[in-house]
Amino acid sequence: MKGRVSHSPLRTSLLFTGLTFVQPAVNFLLLPLYLAYLTPSEYGLYALMVTVSVLAHHLAALRVQDAMGPLYFRFGRQPGEQRVFLDGLLQATLVLNVLFLMVALGVGPWIFASLFSDGGAPDFFPYGVLAVLIGVLNSISGPYLGFVKNGRQVRRFAALHLGLVAANVGAQLSLIVVLQRGALGALEARLAGPALLALVALAVSARGLLRRPDWEYLRAAFRFSLPLLPFAAVVWVAAFADRVWIERSFDLTTLGTYSLLLALVTMVTMASHASWNGIQPFLFEELSALGGPSTRRLQQLARTYFSIPFLVGGALAAGAPLLHALTDEPGYLAVLTFATAGIAVYLTESVSIFLRGLLTHALKPAIISIATTISVAIQFGSYIILIPHFGINGALAGILAGQLILIAILLIPLRTKAPQALPSLKILAPPLILIPLFLLPKLMGHFGWIASPWTGILQFSCIFLPILGYFLKKED
Repeated sequence: MKGRVSHSPLRTSLLFTGLTFVQPAVNFLLLPLYLAYLTPSEYGLYALMVTVSVLAHHLAALRVQDAMGPLYFRFGRQPGEQRVFLDGLLQATLVLNVLFLMVALGVGPWIFASLFSDGGAPDFFPYGVLAVLIGVLNSISGPYLGFVKNGRQVRRFAALHLGLVAANVGAQLSLIVVLQRGALGALEARLAGPALLALVALAVSARGLLRRPDWEYLRAAFRFSLPLLPFAAVVWVAAFADRVWIERSFDLTTLGTYSLLLALVTMVTMASHASWNGIQPFLFEELSALGGPSTRRLQQLARTYFSIPFLVGGALAAGAPLLHALTDEPGYLAVLTFATAGIAVYLTESVSIFLRGLLTHALKPAIISIATTISVAIQFGSYIILIPHFGINGALAGILAGQLILIAILLIPLRTKAPQALPSLKILAPPLILIPLFLLPKLMGHFGWIASPWTGILQFSCIFLPILGYFLKKED
């Protein structure tokens, strides 16, 4: 296949991981731009709308684009099957996105008026419209990106992601720095990359879009995706409710502080998703092997997966004090109070992402939805109780409670209904043991054991180096 490379599976998975991580890494590198040109309240507004775009992305096409991952290899037994499957998914995604956009334009203003408090909260026109368009465009390109990745077309995958990054960066510099359009310009700029990918996906598959869809493939895709809709909704509520509650309980400036914290610590989540995207084709292929999966191979892939978010988390914790060099805005510098605790919380999420992926291959979407719903209910209740009294610390405590419950629930069906996917709990023990170590710098600072941020970096290195050694250790 054109664009496919002959690297070993492990090396190719690392290439995919790196390419998937380019976009979130560039967004992270753009933070100095936001700190220089956006006030904390403007940044809070912008981050809030990015979250709305994530909801639109998940709901616009009923998540049918997600079926490309696990069903790609099941429809690859005959030549051309996978291409027919792609064409059908693109057709369904395009139609559903158009319908979703029409509904969103009608009910969006009412939803925004109901959710947000008065006094600087965003209007649906133009902020909400831009957020919905970003989500819709990302949804349209989803099936094609999944097709390229599962086909191991590394060069094409690289070209698509680098084109996305170039378009976004160019638009951000133009609209924020040159035209100085503030939060509105930042949102307008986020349209560039998704629009480019959507146009490429539709252009490459233009002939297939005119083909009559294969309803057998589409029925299989919807059977997989529809049970995931509650999961998508509750996950979004979990990710969005904290921002809404902080905005309602405090103001956009506090939301800006919390949003900057999330921009830093969710690099761990992005690293987890990027790492999962890198190993997923090889993990699913191994789990689908006719002779059964190799335990040693699963352990190697798990080690590769966990190494990325933990190394990113360590780098963030060590480098957080450098924020002083970028801004003197108190609303932004307040983030340093919560940084290491936030990293520990989001490293916990890397474990639940891994477990959800294993159950996804086992075609247990209903179990994922039930487990996530229970977790989010606990998380949402924690927000209501804790955020008005403890602010950002209350939000982090709610996230941690939800993730721990989710991990405990997901382990039950994995051990009883799909034991071959998780042959040993030893795979999860080291990450769960190492996560609390990220809280030590915060405790040291609380008791006055750290005299300066630079001493904190030195002391944290004593924690970071063993983590690095563990995750880079070769298999025996």
